Amino acid sequence: MKIFKRIEMNEKMRSLVSSEEYNLDMKLSFLQSSFREMVFPKFQKVFDCITISNNFQEPESEEEFVNIIRKSYEDKTGFEACNTETYIDTSLFINSEVVMIENLLAFVFMLIELWTHQIKHIYGDIEICFIISCDPEYNSITFRFHQVRKDESLWLGDEWKDSAYMPIGCVFI
Repeated sequence: MKIFKRIEMNEKMRSLVSSEEYNLDMKLSFLQSSFREMVFPKFQKVFDCITISNNFQEPESEEEFVNIIRKSYEDKTGFEACNTETYIDTSLFINSEVVMIENLLAFVFMLIELWTHQIKHIYGDIEICFIISCDPEYNSITFRFHQVRKDESLWLGDEWKDSAYMPIGCVFI
């Protein structure tokens, strides 16, 4: 986690990361088709936004793109956060019955490192915020990212820090 500038976590996330089960030491057997797409997603630049390619039809003009953002996402940060959302649960693994939320979390931090290298290689030295939320009840994690912009607030705001319901964290690159 050397490339991370800052990591912020609420108490529930901190307890998952500090548990003995938080590791990738166990042998995880991935379903091949899912693994490649997860580790090497197709990043797509839409004007000055980054998305994970999901056949998003790029608007013809930047003006049209700005109108889409205002109508559906509020701002560019919201657009990126909604179009980079990634869901991981134990179905990604062949040995899903032994995979715990802590193992998934360690895997997500590894993915964030890999994705950061890919994104920075393609788009240069931009500041990125990865948002991670865990659902221990369903053994699943959702994470997403957006660029940190001076003229826009972070997608998640600050309310998550006091969440007693769900482990949530932000990683700044």
